[in-house]
Amino acid sequence: MTEPATSDFSRPVFLSEWHMPAQPSDSMMVIQLFVQGRGAIDPDALRCAVARAGDACPGSRQRRDGRRWVDSGLAPEVRVIDSR
Repeated sequence: MTEPATSDFSRPVFLSEWHMPAQPSDSMMVIQLFVQGRGAIDPDALRCAVARAGDACPGSRQRRDGRRWVDSGLAPEVRVIDSR
C-alpha cells in the first residue's frame, strides 16, 4: 500500500469550529453526503473519483494538528449501502 499524498494545505481552526475537537473522544463528528438515484455506480470508480476530488480540494481531507487544520492525505471514505 502506498503512503497517502499530502499537500501544503493548512489553515487555523476557526472559533466557530472548536466544538468539533471539543467533543468527547468516544463521539465522532461526521459530515455525510447521500446520493440517491437509479442505475449503478461502480464503487471502485466512485472511490477513485473521490480520491481525485480530494487531491483537487485537500481541505476535504483535513485533520486537526494543534490549532490548525492540515491535509491528512487520506481520501474521504465511500460506503455503499443497500437501500432496500
